[in-house]
Amino acid sequence: MKRRWLGFVLVLIGSVPLCAGPLELFIGAGPGAATFDEVNASIEVINVLLRDLNDTPTFEGDVPDLPLLTSGTAYQGGEWYRSSERLSFGGKIEAFHSETTTDGSYTQGGETSKIAIALSTTSVSVVLGGRYDILTNPVQLAVELGAAYAYSGFASDITFEIPASYPPISIHPREGRGRYSAHSFGLEGGLSLSLPIAEWLSVRASVAYRLLSEGRLTDLTGAGLDIDGDGRAETVDLSGVTVEFGLSFIVNLPWGERKE
Repeated sequence: MKRRWLGFVLVLIGSVPLCAGPLELFIGAGPGAATFDEVNASIEVINVLLRDLNDTPTFEGDVPDLPLLTSGTAYQGGEWYRSSERLSFGGKIEAFHSETTTDGSYTQGGETSKIAIALSTTSVSVVLGGRYDILTNPVQLAVELGAAYAYSGFASDITFEIPASYPPISIHPREGRGRYSAHSFGLEGGLSLSLPIAEWLSVRASVAYRLLSEGRLTDLTGAGLDIDGDGRAETVDLSGVTVEFGLSFIVNLPWGERKE
């Protein structure tokens, strides 16, 4: 699979000199498409346990809830090579980072139990494909379709010391540090709208749907991410709707100039 993607990229790069028109570079940002339903379900389990510990009158101290993980803001950048009046090909890269933390401690008599949880995730996706302009003047409305690959990295650092006098529980958050990753493949399609404000500059917006295979987070040994320690590994869903707002810049390539 990796060889196929490498070949796709080499063909794309090698075809650049054959482009018949200008190069369009674009940058932008918008809400990320990833969802963390299973990870957040485990966070909710941990929060229920923390609230019960906070409400136990024999324990001194308090640990705030661990906020749910969100995809945050995704940043994009890419390029389109115009091969004809309406057809272009190229690609984009998108990245986002999100994290959540909480910490505190409980004291009973001379015993102190420390709780500290830090979770973070970084996702990078690449889309390679084509664009067809439905409208070109005065605004540009285009259909975009491409093949997508996404990498998701996840890091956890958990210390969860439950006071000895607390009743036994059936699950326990997995302590220690861990690094996990997932790979997903799929398709992305959508629409983009550009409004020129200068001959070389446009404002743009796009909306697309990304359909990717399920990303199971595993470490180097193949063990899955299990935040709440219930024996079931969590997954990350990188599919969904992406919305982006940004700018595009036109660069006239020397070999793309047409003779009248």
